[in-house]
Amino acid sequence: MRIPRFLRASVFLLVAASFAPAQTCPGGSGETFWKNDSLPDNPVNPTGISIIPGVCEGEAIATYFQMPGGMPAQTLTQVSVGFGHSAGGAGFDATLNVEIYEGAVTYNPDGTAVLGTKIFDLNADFSQSMQVTSTAINLFDMTPYNVEVSDDFVVAFRMNFNVAFPGCPSGGAAANFFTDNAGAGQCLPGVNLLDELTSGWVDPATWGPLPPFLVLCPSFYAGNWVIRACTEDVPGATGTWTDLGGGTVGSNGAPTLVGSGPLTAGSVAQLNLTQAPPNALMLAWLSLSSLPINVLGGTVYATPPINQIFLFSNILGSLQVSTFWPAGAPPGTEVFFQFIIDDAPTFHGLTLTNCVKATTP
Repeated sequence: MRIPRFLRASVFLLVAASFAPAQTCPGGSGETFWKNDSLPDNPVNPTGISIIPGVCEGEAIATYFQMPGGMPAQTLTQVSVGFGHSAGGAGFDATLNVEIYEGAVTYNPDGTAVLGTKIFDLNADFSQSMQVTSTAINLFDMTPYNVEVSDDFVVAFRMNFNVAFPGCPSGGAAANFFTDNAGAGQCLPGVNLLDELTSGWVDPATWGPLPPFLVLCPSFYAGNWVIRACTEDVPGATGTWTDLGGGTVGSNGAPTLVGSGPLTAGSVAQLNLTQAPPNALMLAWLSLSSLPINVLGGTVYATPPINQIFLFSNILGSLQVSTFWPAGAPPGTEVFFQFIIDDAPTFHGLTLTNCVKATTP
């Protein structure tokens, strides 16, 4: 693990930043403005921030945004990130990758995190990168890429090349991402994410050298990443996902199935399973109707099945399955999904997930 490098580099620095004007959303009141930091929407001089110099090339920072229930699918129109220099000046550049993930973030007891499905990668998908200048909240126009989300989402910025300080200096790079300099009690858990080179994605509020007593934030710095996003409603109708219940409690808790995606032709539909037994064999049932059967202490709604697929959970008892939604489904088409899981320690030897119903627009 590269914890010692990060701790040396994460010295708390308070600067009076010379901000470039930071607009909120280009569409004004017609868009939703997302942020988890405590800075003003349009910071003015001077503004206290914390440069976090320990984020090296190849590492990434991210913010988790949770969509309220009933919100229609959204199109990302703009994302932004704070990048600054400890001297407060301008002109110190870096190039970044922009990544978008869709779906709930799950957290492990050791502070590591599992993100949803990556649906946008500026480097890999378009051979492009974002250039940022200190000290500012740098904006990136997402409108050319038509990125849609219908569930919780993560906006991530990965350091490709730090012009002023290439490589990973042992003392950190004075030009780097910054937080809002919030107090120690404002390092919000479950909001900020860091992709550390040796440990992968972690929550800085719960991950560190001696959790829960010594974690990255607030032990070595304070505040939340200054990462923001703008979205607008996707034009036209979108489908819905309904949780019908019916699941049972297994040896690793109650396995929970969540569906996401707009259910429009060619869009990505995803099933996210959590709390199944680790490395468990599962039978996924898909049905176009529902004749519920009470069995195994729960209810099977996805019956009679028109298709069944054998799958395995991972070592954490999770599974993500994604596919492109087919064209030609009539409006109001209902598709039922439910998993039957091999779970030997339970009374019946089998555990049921809840059933989720997808209804096309």
